[in-house]
Amino acid sequence: MTVVNRPARGSRIKVEPIRTLEGLHRIREMLQDRPRDRALFDLGVNLPLRVVDLLDLTVEEVRDLRVGDTLRGLRGGRGAAMGFNRVCVAAVSELLHTCREAPIPDCPAGDAAVLFPSRRGGALRPSSLHRLVKSWCRGIGLAGNFGATTLRKTWGFHQLTTFGTDLAHIMHCFGHTTRRQTLEYLCVDSQDHRSIFNHEI
Repeated sequence: MTVVNRPARGSRIKVEPIRTLEGLHRIREMLQDRPRDRALFDLGVNLPLRVVDLLDLTVEEVRDLRVGDTLRGLRGGRGAAMGFNRVCVAAVSELLHTCREAPIPDCPAGDAAVLFPSRRGGALRPSSLHRLVKSWCRGIGLAGNFGATTLRKTWGFHQLTTFGTDLAHIMHCFGHTTRRQTLEYLCVDSQDHRSIFNHEI
């Protein structure tokens, strides 16, 4: 029996970034009443964290961080130190405040606990985050292939296309070795960058 919606052996389907700011705002609104998921989303699209590093974060690592502080102790060991911005601080603060006031099954249990626990105990698994991201994107009607690494790719995509961050700096944050690797990772056609030569001085 042939399964139609399955890639051929040896081929890969790229997980895409969320390309529009409107899409980001709509997901954030959809997650308004789900503090763990909202914090997952906000940290995921505001930091270039690998999935395993995002899910391994503990309360102790982020609880006292303020705007401009640096997140340290990442397990991956590659890439640049990562600064916490206002959205990250607000996301952590809101999650921990909600859990203190009215604990829910998704709440971390203590300072040493993982920030994003699963309902079965322990850290949320990458496969669970993959399903969550897919459901969030589907929930607002986004067409495309989305998954756990969509969050990290979204950070890089908007750094490049929305904020004009230098590609070399994004490469450093990702721990990539070539420009091509980063552009392919972000699902950006290298041809797009040739348009800079159309700027007449």
